[in-house]
Amino acid sequence: MAGKNNKVRPALAIAAIAIVVFLIWAVASSKRGRPQSTEHLQQQNPAHSKVSRKNLGRRQYGQESSTETKPQGTYPKETLHQDYYASSGSGKTDQSQRQRRPQLTDVIRSATRWGAILDQFYNQKAPNFTLTDIDGKRHSLSDYRGKSVMVVWWATWCKPCVMEVPHLIALRNTISEDELAILAITRENPRIVRAFVDSRKINYTVLLDSGKLPIPFNIVRSIPSSFFVTRDGRIKVITEGSLSLGDMKALLRAE
Repeated sequence: MAGKNNKVRPALAIAAIAIVVFLIWAVASSKRGRPQSTEHLQQQNPAHSKVSRKNLGRRQYGQESSTETKPQGTYPKETLHQDYYASSGSGKTDQSQRQRRPQLTDVIRSATRWGAILDQFYNQKAPNFTLTDIDGKRHSLSDYRGKSVMVVWWATWCKPCVMEVPHLIALRNTISEDELAILAITRENPRIVRAFVDSRKINYTVLLDSGKLPIPFNIVRSIPSSFFVTRDGRIKVITEGSLSLGDMKALLRAE
């Protein structure tokens, strides 16, 4: 009898281990394909990826704190590609006082709530893609050649994404559509997305993911993530984490 018990116990132990492994695999599989929110990254490490803690609280290049749920104040219309001149006392622009555009490396270094990712794709030509918006209209990235493009991965269930929405709305109100296209991509149910867009009065283009986006647009691990594409169709920078209006404008203008 004792011999039979000794044989049964190892078998039960093996069966229990197999069940635990199966449950872990099932949970992991259920989450596969859904980018995770960057909220946990911001809570655990406010400085976010590749950003030193000594930079916490710094606001360079007009970067408003991305902890604000809404941009403060009103913003006049601006142009992304205007020359930067300081005004003289006579009201005329003085070319000798021309201001230097911010350097992209400096903007990235001063970040406190987001980080730059996938730098192996910087300066490469952005591959074209075509997606349908929530109204059924098709949009191709190539349609916007000659404009700066901001491609944003987001979701309605993602708190940092929702926090970023008012800043995107303010950016759309600030920069003309002739200069900047904002394409926000989600893979959620269209009815949920439509209700959210209407309730938040979103004024930029919202696209539905088809699952066929090319690299690097399809390798985002966390949201919100943003791709900044130049007027000649090259990837300038890719970010992970919630951006403020000031962050967005600094990244768009940086050289």
